[in-house]
Amino acid sequence: MYNGGVKLDARLQDLIDERLFEAYWAAVEHFGTTDLVLHFDTAAEVDPVIANVRERLLADPAAPKNLAEKLSKPAKDTAAELKGGSTAFWLIVSFPDEMIITAVNAQRLGEGGAA
Repeated sequence: MYNGGVKLDARLQDLIDERLFEAYWAAVEHFGTTDLVLHFDTAAEVDPVIANVRERLLADPAAPKNLAEKLSKPAKDTAAELKGGSTAFWLIVSFPDEMIITAVNAQRLGEGGAA
């Protein structure tokens, strides 16, 4: 799987699936914005994905400085190429041994489609 021309870590490939995109589009509807950060905690057995509005997350004084720097721009601003109808979101994945932050491109495929 490729994301904006960048080969993704194999572990990320397994996590970026229809369920993740469904969670993203549900969060878009809930928050009324596409400028979102999804956090996928691989250790969580129930509801491993939590969505946050990027600006609200950055406004939290407890947000780590390196996270604030990485998420300073909307994910769509970091995408090399977004086609019409496409958007992008930040994905933070917490693995037991590391955290990966990447921008993911998303496009609705049609009525009932998620990505």
